Amino acid sequence: MNTNKLSSIIKLNKIQILCVNISNILEIWNIPKGYLEKSITIGSEHLNFYRGGIRLNKTQILIGGDHDLNIFQLPNFDILKSLKGHRHNLISIAKINKSQIVSGSLNKRIKIWDIVTGKCLKTLKNDERVFSIIKLNKYQIVSQCSTSIKIWDI
Repeated sequence: MNTNKLSSIIKLNKIQILCVNISNILEIWNIPKGYLEKSITIGSEHLNFYRGGIRLNKTQILIGGDHDLNIFQLPNFDILKSLKGHRHNLISIAKINKSQIVSGSLNKRIKIWDIVTGKCLKTLKNDERVFSIIKLNKYQIVSQCSTSIKIWDI
C-alpha cells in the first residue's frame, strides 16, 4: 500500500483504515486484500492541509487542518461541524472522552474542545510549539514540544 504525503491513519473497522493525506485526499484501504477501495478529495479555501485525525465514534471522525478541526459523518464524509479557534497549523489531536478532544498547534497553544457544541472550553499556553498530545488519564494530558514534555491538568 502506497500513499502520498500521509499525515495520519484512522482505523474505520476490522478491515478498513482511512489514510489522511495532507493534499486533501482521504484514502480508504482494505487491509486484508491490500488495495485502495476509495479515494475522496475534500477541503476548502479555509482548510488547505489535513494533518491528523481520530475516530470519535462509529459514525464520525475528526480531522484537523491548517486552523480548523472538522467532524465528518461516515460513510459519505460530509462535514457536520467545524471547530474554529487555532491561529496556526494544527499538529496533534487526541480524544479525552466521548464529548471532548484536545488539539495542539505550532502557535504554542493547546485547546480543549466540546465536540457536541463545537466550543473551545479551555486554552492552555505553552512556552514551545506543540508537536504531539496524548491523554494520560482522565485528569491529565501530555504534550511533547521542541525540547520538553509537559503534563497538564485538565
